[in-house]
Amino acid sequence: MTFVRRATVARGAVALTASVALTAALAASPANAAPARSAAPAVGVCAVGYFCVNLMNGTVVSVPQGSIGHWSPPLLAGSIVNATKVTYCEVLGSGILSFGSLGAGQSQTGPVYIDEAGPGPACPV
Repeated sequence: MTFVRRATVARGAVALTASVALTAALAASPANAAPARSAAPAVGVCAVGYFCVNLMNGTVVSVPQGSIGHWSPPLLAGSIVNATKVTYCEVLGSGILSFGSLGAGQSQTGPVYIDEAGPGPACPV
């Protein structure tokens, strides 16, 4: 009877070792690998000469350099890109407004609501 117990223990150890090895192999397989993450959030697209609001749904709203964009209701932006040669003032928020500026060639990531954007370093009060 002692022999049977030892054999049963030995089979259990082999089965446990095989199970651990299979689990480790599956965890290391490319199909189960976690997706790669970028170090920085993605910035949206924008043609040169435009101020662009990249909406959360993938739509891009473009304002030509020198023009003013006004949106009512405010747009929910995933990112905002200033591909113009001038600083743009931004009126941000939904309900409580805040003012900011986005320099030429700069971008910012959201999500953020944007009400208005226009050329100039200072926003109108």
